[in-house]
Amino acid sequence: MNFKKNVVLVVAVVATLFAIVGCKSDIPPVVPPNPYLTFYSDTEFTVTPGKNWSYYDTSNEFYNYDNSILECSTDNTNWVVLNRNSDLKQTAVKSGDKYYLYFRGTGINNLTFDGSSTFTSWALDGNNIYCSGNIENLLDYKAVLRGEHPKMADICFYLMFKNCTALVSAPTLPSNELSNYCYAYMFSHCTSLIQAPELPSTSLATGCYFKMFDGCTSLVTAPELPSTTLASSCYQCMFGNCTSLATAPELPATTLANYCYHQMFSGCTSLATAPELPATMLTNGCYYQMFYGCEKLNSVTCLATNIDADNCLLDWLTGTAATGTFTKAKDVNIWSNAVGGNVPTGWTITE
Repeated sequence: MNFKKNVVLVVAVVATLFAIVGCKSDIPPVVPPNPYLTFYSDTEFTVTPGKNWSYYDTSNEFYNYDNSILECSTDNTNWVVLNRNSDLKQTAVKSGDKYYLYFRGTGINNLTFDGSSTFTSWALDGNNIYCSGNIENLLDYKAVLRGEHPKMADICFYLMFKNCTALVSAPTLPSNELSNYCYAYMFSHCTSLIQAPELPSTSLATGCYFKMFDGCTSLVTAPELPSTTLASSCYQCMFGNCTSLATAPELPATTLANYCYHQMFSGCTSLATAPELPATMLTNGCYYQMFYGCEKLNSVTCLATNIDADNCLLDWLTGTAATGTFTKAKDVNIWSNAVGGNVPTGWTITE
């Protein structure tokens, strides 16, 4: 009898739960991310894609663009396949109080190079143009919808938005598997860019962020850089001449690569405090001109105990503040602020 009562009770509880869930109307449905890249502005603008999108076949070392398709839309419903041999300029169309353009691609793993002798950047003409969405939608939006990350060829987005002075915001760059020089020069001299995209990758590649934000004079805050495994020249010149950059990201790596931070913050004239540098053994050119010309910089903590690598500290603090504090590891006697030393002459060296 008790067994029957228990069965009845369980059935009643389950039925009640189904009824509650079935009647609840305020649970939002799971909405997939938009399968395209969006450009928008309060005023009229145009976007001209570079003509050299392609697919690089690594096994045959061959650039193929016959099956690489780039599409554009003004309403994210009706799409036009772009012809690389015709005029690629696209004009935004007004919807509500803003102007919009949408782009997506398939069969692409390089946006700016097809094996020819030149790279082709994208051109944005207008004012205060915002870009949102996942950049990977330009490679293969169908793969993104499946929750995948399309594989990038080397130099995938090289120079893509260079000199796009009207660009205010950047698309998301979610891939964790980078390729050599994939984002090099991507936003170089985007002088209106206020906020950098997040850079979540913990697996870096040679030159992956090389000069990525060089000359972005409106950029105030850098993205977090969580990787502890570096690659040669991975951050080289990354924020060079970002004159508004006031806050540097943490640099947690304790094992360095050659030229990994070469000129990383060179010319960042608003930077007052450097990130802690925890690596104990330096590599060739790793801090070469890292803070060159950072005229407000007056505080550096460096825990290196071996600085024998070639050019590892060459001009790394040249042009910084006349007075400051340099903090070193305890009982390490490799630092000097005498003339020709590796710490500015007016700085105090502490442990």
